[in-house]
Amino acid sequence: AKEQSRKAWPLEIYTLGRFEVRIEGTPLQKKRKAPHRLLELLQAIVALGSRAVPVSQLIDQLWPQSDGDRAVATFEKTLKRLRHYLALGPVILVNHGTISLDPERCWVDAWAFEHELSRVQEDTGSAGTRPWRVHFRKALSLYRGPFLPGQSTKPWATATRARLRAGFIRAVARLSDHLQQRGEPKQAIKWLNRGLLVDPHAEALYVPL
Repeated sequence: AKEQSRKAWPLEIYTLGRFEVRIEGTPLQKKRKAPHRLLELLQAIVALGSRAVPVSQLIDQLWPQSDGDRAVATFEKTLKRLRHYLALGPVILVNHGTISLDPERCWVDAWAFEHELSRVQEDTGSAGTRPWRVHFRKALSLYRGPFLPGQSTKPWATATRARLRAGFIRAVARLSDHLQQRGEPKQAIKWLNRGLLVDPHAEALYVPL
């Protein structure tokens, strides 16, 4: 997807440390009757990859007790209501039995976090340069806590939560090591402390400098 400013995204989804949906930069209004099942479908789409997620997988995860035809009908009804609730047109795409969030119209903090980490990997050959640190700091600024903390018991969120947490811990440790090697121990300690504020149980960050 081409680069866009944050304000340009029709749909923004925040999943790290909280769950929040913004439409054209404005938080989605909480209605008197919160549409939990609609938003859970949106959360599950993000958790299962956001792109080309098999509809059958979503149905199995969200409606495991329903019979085949009934489960499909429930899914289709829920998707229709979710699209209507977001009122953004075709931002949720269905194609050949899969469902995707349109990457040209949707921004997700988890996507942005992993994108910045991938940029770090691309800059490995010039690890002593400023861009390397910039990408790490951007990534760490996006990670504000565990993925979808309100869905901690849902199996469909477990793998993504674990992967993102591991990426965060590695990023903090690597940035701290980098600063220590450059003779900046105070900055190294600062980042370790910031990491522990976000994830107090990250044992790998309890390393004496």
